[in-house]
Amino acid sequence: MPSVDTKDLPAKACLTERERRNDLLVRLQTEMSVTGLTCQWKAEKGRNLLDQYATFSRRHHQRLLTTQDEHGRFLARFEKGSAPRLFDRYRTILANEEMTVAGKFGHPDYCAHRYARFTEVVGLEAKNLDAWLDAMGKTRAKEYKSCK
Repeated sequence: MPSVDTKDLPAKACLTERERRNDLLVRLQTEMSVTGLTCQWKAEKGRNLLDQYATFSRRHHQRLLTTQDEHGRFLARFEKGSAPRLFDRYRTILANEEMTVAGKFGHPDYCAHRYARFTEVVGLEAKNLDAWLDAMGKTRAKEYKSCK
């Protein structure tokens, strides 16, 4: 099942390694949110996916806030508007696209596929989350224009 592509990044944008990692974290959190809401009936250890997503968000709260702030400022370099508003719009676009993926494949198939990635990352601590994001960055490197 495909991940949401990077076409919603500003066309002229090039990304540093940190900006790419931020974008990947925003995409991951958005995917996890949609998965948690769409597939909350899938339970593990007595907790549904939405509860597990909430735990992940609390565990990485400060990191997620910093990422949102930095990514909003990144978007503001290329588009007019306030950084928080641009970030909110970007996240909404990603969430809508993720819901389109869910609709295209149907909820049972979507949930079965996304559940594997969800459970892979939901329990990660900061160091391991960085390693996961770096690995995903290498996998998806061709989708991002790097700054030289």
